[in-house]
Amino acid sequence: RHQFDIHSTAPESFTLVGPYDAGDEYYRDIYVHNTQGNIEIAGGENNDGFYVYDLGEGKEATIFGKGGDDTLWVGRIDNSTDEQIDAMASTIRWSGGGGNDSIDAVFEAAKKIDIEIFDDARGINTATITCVDSPKCVIWSRESFIASVHNMSGLISTLSKMSVRDSAYVHAAFLRLNGEENEVHFDDTLAVFDVIGGPGNDNFYIGREYNSTELSQDMLLTNTVNGYISKGNSHPITINGNFGDDEFLVLHNTQVLDLNGDSGNDKLEVRSQLATPDMTGMQLPDYIVNSLVDFNGGTGDDSVFVAGTVANDSYVATSSEFRGAGLSIKYKSIEQLGSTSEESDKLTLLATDPSQVSNLFNDSPKIPDVINPLQVDPIISKNLKGHKGIIEHQVLALNDTGYSGLYVEGTTVNVLDN
Repeated sequence: RHQFDIHSTAPESFTLVGPYDAGDEYYRDIYVHNTQGNIEIAGGENNDGFYVYDLGEGKEATIFGKGGDDTLWVGRIDNSTDEQIDAMASTIRWSGGGGNDSIDAVFEAAKKIDIEIFDDARGINTATITCVDSPKCVIWSRESFIASVHNMSGLISTLSKMSVRDSAYVHAAFLRLNGEENEVHFDDTLAVFDVIGGPGNDNFYIGREYNSTELSQDMLLTNTVNGYISKGNSHPITINGNFGDDEFLVLHNTQVLDLNGDSGNDKLEVRSQLATPDMTGMQLPDYIVNSLVDFNGGTGDDSVFVAGTVANDSYVATSSEFRGAGLSIKYKSIEQLGSTSEESDKLTLLATDPSQVSNLFNDSPKIPDVINPLQVDPIISKNLKGHKGIIEHQVLALNDTGYSGLYVEGTTVNVLDN
């Protein structure tokens, strides 16, 4: 395996490294320690490693993995070294090429870096982001990017960002948080997402509220009676809170959420959402229907709270599920189960777990609680029973008898909801 180190380049220059011959069978590790100009690097046909530790201010590195299962490392986790992604407006453009390629990037507070994935729709591609131990990490996720926002409270902020162009595809994304009290905001997702929390008290927000569509930047928003909300996730999300007292707030999730509090006193809050009335004079509540939220509180004093809408909502709670008003929630290892609403909601309790303390908060004294009724009124919730089936293939070739009737294996299909 060959190693090639780039310690500096000429000021305002363009440096080309590679490409290597198609018959070249070497595996390469290419290290970029610093540049003073733009650089383009092309790997070979085997599994190459690219390490970018520092780029000059405003400089750009374009890296082509070409063949093989290639990996791009951006920055270092070891804070004792000076080799970190440096300050201002550096850009890395990455095309892994064929094979199963991966990116492993370090996001450091106040370090601005833009990683752009392009022309990489082949193979099983993954991206991993690690927040180093510095001031708390604030992550913002949308359909086309993952960003670390350096000043979430301000109107203008610098950020570190990993974005995906239309010509690329990421199959799975992984996020590791640091030891501070971090925040992760999901407007949407670019891939199946796994998050590992840190030892501090982390906060996770799935779906966000907006006052208008002006800041949506071509993002799909749903109009509700309380304003506009983002879709939360286009792909399944798994979040492991790890240590600390973590909080999960779900406003909207279009795909399954697997939430694990792990240790500490963790809290899940899920809010029902009501769509704005249409012009047909429809009287029934038009709920925004969420996908499944599956919560495992873990150890500690963990709680699940459901917030209703301005309509007369109807919910059903059991020892392991809470449904109604557009919500589908499963839970285990929790100590408190509660609900709150603005109107005269109806909560039906069916075989609740005696070890769970049920706290039912409501501003209206009219809230009726029904315990183990003979008949349960209909509720609005996703059907999670699902369906299974097989797609059969048939090959017809009118002008080629060698292919006509050729056997093609069928495909099994599992539909979680219809």
